[in-house]
Amino acid sequence: MIDIKSLNREMCPRLVRISRLRILVRILTIIVYTVTLCWFAYCTFLSFFGWRIGYEPSGNSNTWVYFIGGFGVFCVLHFALMNSMTNLKDYEIRIMRKALRQMFPNATYSANSSVSYRMLKDSALFGLFNMEDNPIVATGYGCIKFQDEDHSTSIYDIGVTSDKADHAMYHLPVLGYLMILYRTMVRPIFGTTIESSQHSFRGMFGAYPGLGECKGNVILLPDHLEDKIGYFAHSIQSYKHKNGARHVILEDPEFENLFEVYADDEVEARKILTPAIMRRITKLRQSFGKDMMLSFSGNMCYYAVPIPNGFLRPSRKAVKDRELFKQIFQEINLVNCLTSL
Repeated sequence: MIDIKSLNREMCPRLVRISRLRILVRILTIIVYTVTLCWFAYCTFLSFFGWRIGYEPSGNSNTWVYFIGGFGVFCVLHFALMNSMTNLKDYEIRIMRKALRQMFPNATYSANSSVSYRMLKDSALFGLFNMEDNPIVATGYGCIKFQDEDHSTSIYDIGVTSDKADHAMYHLPVLGYLMILYRTMVRPIFGTTIESSQHSFRGMFGAYPGLGECKGNVILLPDHLEDKIGYFAHSIQSYKHKNGARHVILEDPEFENLFEVYADDEVEARKILTPAIMRRITKLRQSFGKDMMLSFSGNMCYYAVPIPNGFLRPSRKAVKDRELFKQIFQEINLVNCLTSL
């Protein structure tokens, strides 16, 4: 049995260093992205509005001196930001590899494993029907893999980004450019991390052999997402439109307080979601303490759990969070319980 308290004590000095690196990255992020945004606004003002007020760029050589000097400072700061981010990522990976090796000696940790687009599409959890309807980019932040005699289980830490900005730019150029500007220059200034600020979804994702052959798709979403006008609400509406899926009402009030069920075929949904399975899923969801999304398709079950700061990287408040590794240990164990449904 792993001693989580001992692991926390061992990792505490390393987490302090991560905290200091994060402060440095945060300061450099604010400076670099604010300067970039201001420079973009300055160039836009000169290009589109300067001529209207009779502005004429000065030919004074001092202007070029200031420009070259400012650009040089920006390059230095940008290099420092990229170098700090690389060092932070490498150090986080080393810590997680060491911690996961102690918590799960039989598991294999990979820092850069990516999820196939096909796997995301088959899950139907992200509204992925074709690239024209919903272009996306998926980024992997790590994977932990368990192997036994029968099968292997891979649990991914991923970020899914909907490229609706680029898609909108094709139809509405002004709106598209504004969305890209917001996503690439404004959002990183205020986001908790640069990488997570880009994503529509960040968290845990995986798949395992399901409860039998499922014809079509059966999807379980947190009940409160249905009322939100956002990425997942759009996804399920798109799914309903494309597949003719319908809302399925089941005879388990406790389960329905946690999940909304959608399926192509109500009979298939009831075949998969038996009273015993619904009770086990309900118990797991309550133990997990976080929203869960599940889907059944073919002979596979897919799951996704939103964790904004990721779960295979130390969280933003890792130094103050004395339960960090206990939480990671419990989350991964609960997913392993999910795969045994």
